[in-house]
Amino acid sequence: MIRRNFFKFAMIFSIGLSILISTAQAEIKTYIGVGEYFMSDFETLDIAKQRAKAYAQRNAQEQAGIYIQSYSRMENFRLIDDEIVTMTNGILKVLKTDYQTLTTSEGAGVKIRATIEANIETNEINKWLDRSVQERSTLVNQNKELQKAVNEQEKMIADLKRQLAESKKSQKIDKIVAGKFAEADKDFLSNQKVDEGNKCYINGEIEKALAYYNEALKLNPKNVIALSNIAAICNDLDDYNNALEKSNSAIKIDPNYSLSYYNRALAYLNTQNYDQATKDFSKAIELDKNFIVAYNNRGLSRYYLQDINGALDDFNKAISINKNFAEAYSNRAMVYLTKNDFKRALDDCNIATQIKPNYAIAHYNRGNANINLGDFNSAVADYSKAINLNENFAIAYYNRAVAYSALQNYDLSIKDFTTFINFNPNFAQAYYFRGLCYKELGNNSAAENDLMKAKQLGYNF
Repeated sequence: MIRRNFFKFAMIFSIGLSILISTAQAEIKTYIGVGEYFMSDFETLDIAKQRAKAYAQRNAQEQAGIYIQSYSRMENFRLIDDEIVTMTNGILKVLKTDYQTLTTSEGAGVKIRATIEANIETNEINKWLDRSVQERSTLVNQNKELQKAVNEQEKMIADLKRQLAESKKSQKIDKIVAGKFAEADKDFLSNQKVDEGNKCYINGEIEKALAYYNEALKLNPKNVIALSNIAAICNDLDDYNNALEKSNSAIKIDPNYSLSYYNRALAYLNTQNYDQATKDFSKAIELDKNFIVAYNNRGLSRYYLQDINGALDDFNKAISINKNFAEAYSNRAMVYLTKNDFKRALDDCNIATQIKPNYAIAHYNRGNANINLGDFNSAVADYSKAINLNENFAIAYYNRAVAYSALQNYDLSIKDFTTFINFNPNFAQAYYFRGLCYKELGNNSAAENDLMKAKQLGYNF
């Protein structure tokens, strides 16, 4: 009979993300947006049209945002304004654009009017709502920073037009002002490329997003938003060296841009440099006190540094900012597992799976809680759910094998240990425990082979 402490070797897995696609019937909503822009003497017609179109898109987004807010409430979601703006920007599709060139009543300058027709589909809203808080918050932060840059640029253009008007009154056209207009145009076009990149990024078109961000950098090599967003993509592609390089470049240009530190921290976290990751997450939080995903991921860094109480503080903070943060509940459950507070771990996993039913890691962590509480049947069900959601979830096979062995179901235990060994052929303990299962079934030859293999791999027993 295998002892119950057999399952004490269960491992804890870190956070993961998943996107769920709703299959509900799509409904299309169409909006007409109008935007106007007064063109200065130093601006081209093409730039003026693009600025007018940007205002028209903003007008259409505002209309769509009202609908999205009511729709999300109907679906029992509560979205903050920044999230509605980000979502709307990502899913609004411009179908056509018409332009008019108008002369002002005073005859002083030209006004460009852009009229766009755009639509949104409700299934795109559902896709957004099904994203994790982790992913949504990251996208919102990217869009917030872009809108901040756009607003600052618009203020600068207004100031340049004021300077231009004053120079005309004094019969003096300032070449410096003209040069600033040219630079402002480049910055505007660069941010427009970032905006297009963000839309692609939101919709999972990573290669297109990367191309837009690189175009933005050609127009403005100091566009820290583009650099930081490229770093984010590099992290998504597990290209951590480039993520570090782009983040470092962005930080040199603007040492107060929180997302650059956050993206660099992610690269450090994924390369197990937990000390530096913790420092960078802390800097991101210093610059943005409500940076919810930075709290969550700093909690992970602290957890891996065995700063259990610090990790608990961070997960608590993340949950206090957003009560629907499934990943933070699941991560806090890891802390409670480490503290042997299995009941609290179970409670947090129940909340996480209620918020996000198809979150494999939450089911896995609930399995860890149940196995430690001696509820092996529930543990098997939890690990099975995690495996159904992610068939490559290797450690879930290992822990389910442990639960099966505790239930004396040695055949299924052997099957799961074998699957785990296929993923991790040099994991000595798996051979050892599979050998014990073979021994329980009276297959002494197979047992001896596994126990010998475990010894060869360095497992002492």
